[in-house]
Amino acid sequence: MIREVREETGLSVFPGQPIDLWSWQMSWHGEQVQVVAVSRYCELNRAVRQVQPRREPDDYLSEQRWFNLTDVLGQDIIPSQLPTIKKVVGASGKTAVKASA
Repeated sequence: MIREVREETGLSVFPGQPIDLWSWQMSWHGEQVQVVAVSRYCELNRAVRQVQPRREPDDYLSEQRWFNLTDVLGQDIIPSQLPTIKKVVGASGKTAVKASA
């Protein structure tokens, strides 16, 4: 998970407690695959310099940026990620979250 977060966001994190688990099916290189995803709370490792995120041509993300938590649910969120984001927004006392659109 540490490597995946760094590749997709450029951030270095310490993984924390799980938030949610979900799955969906999609086409990948011409065949149907089942994807299983887990979301976790993470703590930012401020000791490590950020690197630029690496974008894969088929990652389906148009952009990523920081939002105030009060503004996140008004964004165009990937439907499968909405339950996790609602849990975080409802339970968090933090002021910002990085979202992918």
